[in-house]
Amino acid sequence: MAARRRHPVRVVLQSVVAPVLGPFPAKLLLDIGIAIVLAASLNIVNGFGGQFSIGHAGFMMVGGYAAAC
Repeated sequence: MAARRRHPVRVVLQSVVAPVLGPFPAKLLLDIGIAIVLAASLNIVNGFGGQFSIGHAGFMMVGGYAAAC
């Protein structure tokens, strides 16, 4: 089985931020970053574009399911 590539942001969080802050604040920081990216993308689609899309919720559902497995 091939080895999975690790995301660079996750590598930085685990090797730099987590030893300094601890595992819980590092996880919290990652979750906050994900929420910021989702909020910014919704602002672009709904705010500037004026379009209503439910696709973001679908991608969040797939990501949550994949993270839980």
